[in-house]
Amino acid sequence: MFCQKRAVSPLIATVLLLVVTVSIGALVMGIVRGFVTDNKASMEGRAELISCSTNVVLEVLKVDGVPQVCKGTDYADIILENTGNADIDDFQMIVLGDAGVYNNDSVNAGVMAKGATKELNASFNPATVGNVEQVKFIPKLKRSGAAGYSYCTDVAVKYEGLESC
Repeated sequence: MFCQKRAVSPLIATVLLLVVTVSIGALVMGIVRGFVTDNKASMEGRAELISCSTNVVLEVLKVDGVPQVCKGTDYADIILENTGNADIDDFQMIVLGDAGVYNNDSVNAGVMAKGATKELNASFNPATVGNVEQVKFIPKLKRSGAAGYSYCTDVAVKYEGLESC
């Protein structure tokens, strides 16, 4: 009874084994490639945050212990020192008042080199803000290899209780 059945030839068995192995390898490569591609943007964003945290250090200049920050009716004035290891390309200014919030995405202060001191004088709309309660300056760094800026919100200079200029 068993004498009439034939087995698969060794050549066909080897080919089938190779096809199954290559198929499984292609499936695993597809899964791994998708995983790496999905996480690439996330990792680049984290690298920018680390760069901001380690390379950007801003301080408000103090003269005789008095911080050099003040406000006018439609502007805020601050003198900052860049004591970090990175050049800062621009600043975003956010003014919080009792009537609302004003957001200036670019102060257009120019590049602030490492070790430099710079006065930022940025205007806002007093009708939108009302009485100024807080001013925040967020440093912006140009992204390496990409368009746009990285906003270093974790090292932003936030100041409350501004005196009049």
